[in-house]
Amino acid sequence: MTPSSAAHRAEADRPAILIVDDDAKVTQSLARSLRSQFTVFTANSAEDALEIIARERIAVILTDQRMPQITGVELLERARAIRPDACGILISGYTDVTTLVDALNLGNVRGFLPKPWDIHQLRRKVDQALQDYQIGFLERELLRNTAEAVNRTQAHMEELRQALDEVAPGQGAALFAKWERTDNESSSAFTGTFDHPFYDGPRSASPLRQYDPEAFAELVAAYADLINHAAEHRFYEGASRVPDKLREMSERLGTLWASPRDAVEMHTAALKHCITDVSVARQSVCVEEARLLLPELMGNLIVFYRSWLAAVLAGQRPPSAP
Repeated sequence: MTPSSAAHRAEADRPAILIVDDDAKVTQSLARSLRSQFTVFTANSAEDALEIIARERIAVILTDQRMPQITGVELLERARAIRPDACGILISGYTDVTTLVDALNLGNVRGFLPKPWDIHQLRRKVDQALQDYQIGFLERELLRNTAEAVNRTQAHMEELRQALDEVAPGQGAALFAKWERTDNESSSAFTGTFDHPFYDGPRSASPLRQYDPEAFAELVAAYADLINHAAEHRFYEGASRVPDKLREMSERLGTLWASPRDAVEMHTAALKHCITDVSVARQSVCVEEARLLLPELMGNLIVFYRSWLAAVLAGQRPPSAP
């Protein structure tokens, strides 16, 4: 069963729960109890359940332990291979120590619900499972988003290295390492003397958050506002101020000699601020919007430096020199 096609967009942002039981009356009863808070899917067979798990981003799976063709533990084991983030809750009318041990060994089971269930206990267990799911999901999303953004900027980064070699033959790698603040040995090897401030690079080998914490905190707050703005206007079809604000932020980062590492640290700190003490649905929206913002921010930062270097190579003074 899938949610009604007339459901509002906001419903699609709610956490998705899958209820699995061979008794349709049980799945219908549980669905009625949870539908006001969550997007609920139901299945009366393991085959249907696994199809839904593969298709939808299921956060929590409530499954009966005793079913005709497969046990709840076996279903959760197969579900884990498809969607490892999902947390499971077993529904059982009896206590079986072996079953409990097998379930705990899976690592993705977050509770057991006896039959007949208490509605308050049910909601508490689902809420706790959702918290566990969200923590793991957000950590993985942060890592994935960061890796994607860094990979997308690799070609631009190589252009910067080449440009630095043009303005400082033989010293490009050392200058680049000094800017990235990732290789103290290479950056200390740079011994050139140049008139333009660019060639001196950052005034500290430490990340931006360490050598200028006040500026870093201001950037984090501004970027958090941008994430929240994007989340609140995600379905708004009018003109958005997000692209312009991202460009302004990239220029500000550039004037501070920020590296991609600094941009990622700012992004991570701002996103953590946005998802603290808010609903699970709000967390999901912020993570998705931040996933779209980070590559654009990183790209803008690299473009800023490329434009700056192009002006230097043309013998001009860049208008927004760091």
